Amino acid sequence: MKEKKIFIIDDDEISIFLLKELLLTQSIGDNVFTFLFAEKALEEIRIALDTDPAQLPDIIFLDLSMPQMSGWNFLDSLRFYEDRMKGKCVVYIMTSAIDISEYKRSSEYKLVGGYFNKPIEMDALDIIRKDIYSR
Repeated sequence: MKEKKIFIIDDDEISIFLLKELLLTQSIGDNVFTFLFAEKALEEIRIALDTDPAQLPDIIFLDLSMPQMSGWNFLDSLRFYEDRMKGKCVVYIMTSAIDISEYKRSSEYKLVGGYFNKPIEMDALDIIRKDIYSR
């Protein structure tokens, strides 16, 4: 089974630490990259698309509320690449508070595979695991 490359994009270092540890202990992925700023992750994605699409992340965990570039702005920036990334990358939105309007809005993005409350718990991780290994 191919090792999953994972991006965690969140401005909260504690959330990043907890999710990364959970992913590693549950053997979801050993190749985990963390970003405090969405712009840096977007830059890495653009480089991969331009040079070697095999280097795209398989999974992106994305916080919506971040300074500078929000999760929504990040998703809007990815729209240009959605067709090239579809089937290669899935985005899971992480949020501190479930908002029905945000949940509905997230379904407008082709790459979004799920919307979860932070911190990600085991039941959500089981759903994610089944989803990513069925792709």
